[in-house]
Amino acid sequence: MKITSKKLKRIIKEEHRRLQREAGGDLVDSLFQILDQELPGLGVDRSSPEGAESVAAALEAIAGEVRSEAGQELAERRRRR
Repeated sequence: MKITSKKLKRIIKEEHRRLQREAGGDLVDSLFQILDQELPGLGVDRSSPEGAESVAAALEAIAGEVRSEAGQELAERRRRR
C-alpha cells in the first residue's frame, strides 16, 4: 500500500492527538523527546516518509506487545480470584 507524505503526516498527527488524550500529554511529549534524541543515532529521520513509516511500524509493534502483556496480566489476575 502506497501512502503519500501528506496522508502519513495526517495519520501521525491523528495518532499523536489520540495518544495525548489516552495517556496524557506528559507521557506523549516524553516519548517524542526520546525519539528525537535516539533516532538520529540510528540513522532514522522521522520527518521523511520512510523514516516516519519505520517509526510508526515500530510503535505499532510496541503497542501490540504492551497490550498483550497487559492482557496476560489481566487474565492472570482473574485466575487468582
